[in-house]
Amino acid sequence: MKRLGQNISTDFLVAMNLHR
Repeated sequence: MKRLGQNISTDFLVAMNLHR
């Protein structure tokens, strides 16, 4: 579960960077 949360966080960061 912890790993999944970290993966989501990374995905969110990547999405934000792409959206930039």
